[in-house]
Amino acid sequence: KLSSAGYNAYVSEFLMSGKRWHRVRVGFYSTRDGAEKAAKKLSQRFNINTAWIIKVSTKEARSYGG
Repeated sequence: KLSSAGYNAYVSEFLMSGKRWHRVRVGFYSTRDGAEKAAKKLSQRFNINTAWIIKVSTKEARSYGG
């Protein structure tokens, strides 16, 4: 849904305590303010209760178009 709405959305995987987890991420934003505004819009539009703003690694940004 996020990609169809025009957002650069992707899923990243990680292991924690032997379990595989998936994070749905949307990005990339050049400023924290831009990311906060996007998070607010996403939360309202898609009924998302928890949005976190993080700085991803350079490797992840390169892998997903940042």
